[in-house]
Amino acid sequence: VLQDKKSKAQIEKVIAENLLPEFVNSSSYITKLGSSYLIVIYITAKTEMLSVAKIGTMKKEILNTLIPTFHTVEVEIIIKE
Repeated sequence: VLQDKKSKAQIEKVIAENLLPEFVNSSSYITKLGSSYLIVIYITAKTEMLSVAKIGTMKKEILNTLIPTFHTVEVEIIIKE
């Protein structure tokens, strides 16, 4: 788990700002492996119909926002029931 509270807060803010209205961010797991960041976002859908395209777009927006600051970032999104 990422110990740098400032970086963690920045990443969590980006996640919150880019989370689509049809999803609830249940939690996130953020870790730093060497110079790379791994971010796992656990979301819950407010409806039973999910758009894979919307999830992909949301992931790209999060990555595009984080890469200028954190450079090497991997984002994974996991859908919880």
